[in-house]
Amino acid sequence: MVFVLNITNDDDLVVFECDSSYDPWIEILKCILQISYLIPGAYLNFILLFTIWFKHRDTYLTSPFFVIYSTDCFVSFLMIFCDIISRFIMYVPPLCPILSPYFFGPQIFFKGVMIVVNHSKTCKFIIQSLLVLNRMTCVMFPTSHIKMWMKRMKWLMVLIFVTPAATDWNLAKQSRFQLFFISVALFFTITCYSYTLHSLITLPHRIITAERTLTIATAYVSIGYVVLAGMQFFFAFFPYLLSDAFYAISTLAYDFLNVGNPVIMIVVTESLRHHVFRSKPAEQENQSHVFTVIKSRSVS
Repeated sequence: MVFVLNITNDDDLVVFECDSSYDPWIEILKCILQISYLIPGAYLNFILLFTIWFKHRDTYLTSPFFVIYSTDCFVSFLMIFCDIISRFIMYVPPLCPILSPYFFGPQIFFKGVMIVVNHSKTCKFIIQSLLVLNRMTCVMFPTSHIKMWMKRMKWLMVLIFVTPAATDWNLAKQSRFQLFFISVALFFTITCYSYTLHSLITLPHRIITAERTLTIATAYVSIGYVVLAGMQFFFAFFPYLLSDAFYAISTLAYDFLNVGNPVIMIVVTESLRHHVFRSKPAEQENQSHVFTVIKSRSVS
């Protein structure tokens, strides 16, 4: 008599054995190295989110770029939190014999973690599209783009957080669905930045210094999305060509987006860096005068 696993029943147990071929110390070292930059990355995303929405909300919430960027900080924080949990389990072989029985059956908690991660990935693709589009409209309509974006901000929040539900349902072809969203992000990235960079070169005084700085910072981050687009293409159409190296590169690309994004924004944007790491109100006002110009433009 042959036992056939009924994969349609969530109560079925899938018993597996731990793979002892991995060197425990090397795997633990991998875990330590990754956790060592994920935790600071989570902190930076949290402190940026706190700065934009609470500490200096009067300065940043009048800028559509920072409102959209703050959603990326929130999504990145969620992804890093889930990554810390999953990688701690993944890279610590001594824990496998202890924890493996808990994974023989379905776990609601880890299903939730998987849904949050997949949902967040799609959110980031949409956010990237909106950020580069925002930079292009900043060049095209320097005096009116702020009003134009702020009027539609509520609908943009719905677009960012609700639309990714299309990739959450259990029959969705995750790689193909995510490829659609990342392809849209790649299209907007290439198209919008081609126009934006051309305008910045031919019309150097088209936008003010603060807006130019944000444009440069967003351009750096776009590199990670280009790499992810290529990786997602292979995941969707050539899974038989994939190796451990492909998965490692994809993981590092997401780490770059989640951890590197706030680092780049803080390094490039002087006033934001000042607001994040300093607390004297008088000095903050002197350093953030460029954003006062942005707010005054939104009124005009």
